[in-house]
Amino acid sequence: MSALTWWRRTRQRALPSEDERLTGTHWFWLTWLVLLTQIQLAYHLPIAVAAFGIGITLLRMLSIYLPWRYSRSDAYEASGGATHSSASMTASDVARYSPRKPPFRWRPWLSIVLGIVALSVVYSAYGYLFYRDASVGLLFVLVAIKFSESTTRRDAMLLVCLASFLLITTFFYTQSPLTLLTSLLAFFALGGALDAIFLPGASLEKAHIRRTMKRFSILVLQGIPIALLLFMLFPRLAAPLWGLPQTRMAQTGLSDSMGPLDISDLVLSDAIAFRVDFEGTPPPNAQRYWRGPVFSFYDGMTWRPGPTWSAPPELTAEDETEIRYTVALEPHFRQWLFALELPSQLPQRLDGDTGERGRRFAYLTTTQQLMSVVPVGQPLRYSQTSVLRSRYPALRGDAAPNLRLPRDSGNPKTRAFARQLRGEDSTPQAYVRNVLAYFHNEPFSYTLSPEYIEKDPIDGFLFDTRAGFCEHYAAAFVVLMRAAGVPARVVTGYQGGEINPQGGYMIVRQSDAHAWAEVLIDDEWHRVDPTAAVAPDRIEYGLGRALPNDARVPAFARLNAGWLKVLALNWDALKHVWARHVIGFDHRRQRELWSDWRLGDAPWKVAAAITGSAIVWIGLLALFLAWRTRQGEPAQVLWRALCSRLARAGLPREIDEGPLNYLTRAGDRWPTWRTTLTRMAQAYVVLRYAAPTAIQRRQALHYLRQGLKTLPKAQRLRSL
Repeated sequence: MSALTWWRRTRQRALPSEDERLTGTHWFWLTWLVLLTQIQLAYHLPIAVAAFGIGITLLRMLSIYLPWRYSRSDAYEASGGATHSSASMTASDVARYSPRKPPFRWRPWLSIVLGIVALSVVYSAYGYLFYRDASVGLLFVLVAIKFSESTTRRDAMLLVCLASFLLITTFFYTQSPLTLLTSLLAFFALGGALDAIFLPGASLEKAHIRRTMKRFSILVLQGIPIALLLFMLFPRLAAPLWGLPQTRMAQTGLSDSMGPLDISDLVLSDAIAFRVDFEGTPPPNAQRYWRGPVFSFYDGMTWRPGPTWSAPPELTAEDETEIRYTVALEPHFRQWLFALELPSQLPQRLDGDTGERGRRFAYLTTTQQLMSVVPVGQPLRYSQTSVLRSRYPALRGDAAPNLRLPRDSGNPKTRAFARQLRGEDSTPQAYVRNVLAYFHNEPFSYTLSPEYIEKDPIDGFLFDTRAGFCEHYAAAFVVLMRAAGVPARVVTGYQGGEINPQGGYMIVRQSDAHAWAEVLIDDEWHRVDPTAAVAPDRIEYGLGRALPNDARVPAFARLNAGWLKVLALNWDALKHVWARHVIGFDHRRQRELWSDWRLGDAPWKVAAAITGSAIVWIGLLALFLAWRTRQGEPAQVLWRALCSRLARAGLPREIDEGPLNYLTRAGDRWPTWRTTLTRMAQAYVVLRYAAPTAIQRRQALHYLRQGLKTLPKAQRLRSL
């Protein structure tokens, strides 16, 4: 035997059989499964990776569903090389190679090439290949490649497994209720794919799709009680299972520097920075200063933080009232935390494992800024205590770095104006009032679209444009203070916040970002907000009230947002409850629940509770199914059992096929059991369509029961 002959025979044996090839039903469910899984994950991946993976899937879909003209060569390619003559093609061949089927056959070298390209795209997008996020991105593309190269049921089963794992990876990035709903859609597509792979006779008829969805819905409903039981009782890990480095896909929020247009660009976002639950009545809007980064160094254009170190919180005076609240901070991949001015205690972490909550996860700097030990790369909940105070003691050495102005920064008009306004006998307090009066009396305007001034920006703002946002007023105020010999610095953070009436908690958005100033007077730092002198409505009521109606105001900061904002607040309230009671159900809260149920920390009690509850539930389901089966008419119950066994053996009943014709066809398929099948068919016809006497009825039921006992099981019938 020549090598060419051996290769041809080996290749012929490797071709999929008629029953193993994927049909239109398989492609329908697999397409929905892959698309739904990819779409909900694509948002969390780099654009290049998401576009590459979805692009492969869409190209394969086009090759499947575009109308292609049938030809003999098309049939040859689609069949994997098997020859077909137009005279010998069966009805199934015609259906398989109809004009709706692809003439394109996947080549193995395509998978290799696309795999190499996938590695390149993932590496260029992430910069590495071996951590969690890059692995998810690679799996995203590999699922699309597997979808494109699948031709057999075995390929489909492997694709289902890969898509199932890819579906789970979505929860690495978000655990919102919307993610759960979209995952349920993909889960039902998964059920349809499994039904098409393993159930003979699966089709895309409406009746069959309804039966598939009904069957899968029942399975889901039956599993919900067990899932809830495991959620509450199965021991939770003290540390995250996927504690791997996180990629900074996108950084939102305040930066570690402040330029002329940084905050005005940031406030155009409606993204949520954090949520706050107050134990009592929230403070008024004018006192909601959420302190963030503090900037002392100025190079003429950009402000940057100065050197700081850890410091204890300021002690609370007897006449001061402490405000206690809980902050749910969204990830921003930087170290700072936020608290009302001024924090009187270090925050206490409310999520994470016991060891993390026991360790100090945050500290307070000498500039009264709360900092996390590590960057905040995932949602973080902590409790905080503050006192509403606008001043606090300064440290020795604070004055010198907060008086510096760059020698080559220009702004000569500002320097001269500061010396003139300060005079010789003016006190720092009087000078601060004079500067604020200047902002208030002169025609300054508050705008989100200020003009960018490249040279002498402070001079241009104070004496030419006189239009700016909060960072312009804070920067100009601090420069005026320093030019007159008064130490000052810029503070950034958030100002205000909106109470969600649906949940009673406060939402602080990126559109609430703000900058203000601090001046050093009599060895104390005093908060001064020059924006309040120009646009007091911004401080009292928020951004929407301070700007004209035609300004570029974020949608949820507008006063007339209407039903869209109401809908968004309701949805955010749902997410907040979900995060607190479902996502926040951690190791600590589970132990508290066990204590309430008197399970303690004894493992055997928890195991006994889980096992006992599962046995009871499964027993109840079994009793219900048995009761429902017995409630049916005996002849119908036995007939359905027979049809089910034959269908599992590979011979499903056609919709328009009568009992006699069906069992005659079954007798032709299994000649050994033809007599038994014929007798069962006649017995069922007598019971179903005749008016049998009591003796005839008992005899016919006996034939059906005896036939079911005698007939082999489906697995053995399939092998015969």
